[in-house]
Amino acid sequence: MRQPATIPRRNGRAGIALLEMLVALLLLALAASLLTVAIRLGLTASERVRVHAGGLGERRAGDMLLRDLLVRAEPLARPGASSIAFEGEHDRLAFAAAGDADHPGLARYSLAIERDGSQSVLMLARCALGADGRACAETPMKRALLLGVTALVVDYYGARVPGESPVWRETWREAGELPSLVRLSLRPATGWPDLVVSPMQSARRP
Repeated sequence: MRQPATIPRRNGRAGIALLEMLVALLLLALAASLLTVAIRLGLTASERVRVHAGGLGERRAGDMLLRDLLVRAEPLARPGASSIAFEGEHDRLAFAAAGDADHPGLARYSLAIERDGSQSVLMLARCALGADGRACAETPMKRALLLGVTALVVDYYGARVPGESPVWRETWREAGELPSLVRLSLRPATGWPDLVVSPMQSARRP
């Protein structure tokens, strides 16, 4: 008696092939997900480096500007007084300094922390002095040096009158001479170390 023909069964092999394909798709999706995360992390790190580098450049420029101004500080005499026009407080500073090529002539500079909306700013103000060298001849121009500074701490070293022992002080008022050193500290001081400058000592009051 003739046996009916049988058809080979391929269901088992087909199931294995489908499972292999699903596993391969899952691994591909996982690899794509990891690659996306890696790209995002790389872009974030690159942006942080760019911002940090820009911040360091900004701080360095501010540091150089303040150093240059303090080096050019002038012991300008106050009208009718024996003291000079140098107002040093523990949280702010104002002084007269010689100008540069862009801003010739004497000017009064002041440095302090100001509020700008929700953040604090290290602000430098400048006003040109009049012909008498005393009063400001124009509205002060302001320049933001650094954002996010919570406090400015200024200390002064020197002798305010002849014969006095030079020491570090928190203020420099009604003095007859410029301080020998000025130390500026910013809080938080991230990326900006203390700045110590010696104002011009060669010039003297007439």
